[in-house]
Amino acid sequence: MFRKRLYLILIFCLALPLGFTFAFAQNKQVDKNAVARFEKSIEQGKIEEIERALLNFAVANPNNPQVLELLAKVRYLQNRLSEATALYRRVLTLDANSASAKINLARILFVSGQADEAQRMLGDIAEDALFSQALRLNLATTFLLIGEPQKALEATEKLPLKIKNADALPIIAASYSALKSEQKLRDLLPLIKRAAASNPSLAARCAEVLRNAGLNKEAVILLRSTLVTAPNNFDILILLGKFEIGAKEFASAKQHLNKAAKLQPRSAKLFFVQALLEEAQENSLAALELLKQARQLAPDSPEILSQYVITAMRANQSR
Repeated sequence: MFRKRLYLILIFCLALPLGFTFAFAQNKQVDKNAVARFEKSIEQGKIEEIERALLNFAVANPNNPQVLELLAKVRYLQNRLSEATALYRRVLTLDANSASAKINLARILFVSGQADEAQRMLGDIAEDALFSQALRLNLATTFLLIGEPQKALEATEKLPLKIKNADALPIIAASYSALKSEQKLRDLLPLIKRAAASNPSLAARCAEVLRNAGLNKEAVILLRSTLVTAPNNFDILILLGKFEIGAKEFASAKQHLNKAAKLQPRSAKLFFVQALLEEAQENSLAALELLKQARQLAPDSPEILSQYVITAMRANQSR
């Protein structure tokens, strides 16, 4: 109830006339250290921990676009899209050139079925508003999301070579895949392998792209080579096991999942992929028990719930 009242107060403040907005903004200085702390917490996924404090902060600074955008990002991550949309539009009222607000609002518009408006929103971003490489990378990712792979590639072309040959590789690879440029995607493989060797997170993202492009064998090879430098990386072990199941390399998948189990024995991701292994070997009852454990740890996961329903049906048929 208290949180709802705070939000109503914020909405009221956002509806104030623009004349009052600018007069207020000139007299109110935002705590930059507080903004930095909130940004860091959001990056670390500590949404619930900072939600009330951030809402209070937004109520105290209702005309600061940076503060409102932080709250908009939280609402977006919480899948409260209508609230996030209203907040992002308010940010753009206060700062019409905010590239980050336009990019994130375009994502919401696209997933809400407003693809044309999303494209217009991205097209309205001024070149000088892209003041950081992170923004350019986010723009390229969003172009790819809304089905504009060529524009995504054009956005990556403006990135420094160091970023283009590292963090941008999954976007470039996915764009080639979307454009049906398989040879260009294959030509990218040596660069991906070199960059991924010291970056397990990048390796995982690139492997997902390769698998979605139908290059499952190449994805498995990439993840195995990453294990050489990161042998105890839980996420790589899980993803590799999952891909090996798809390749019907069950013994290797089991070996990697067993190693992952030693690192994190109580993990929803682990139980889920172990269930996939059992299901692939027609052990539906064993898979169902593993999925029950996964659901206990991640009850809101649509992926786990969907697989649970499918496996339960198969288990009933086998009885």
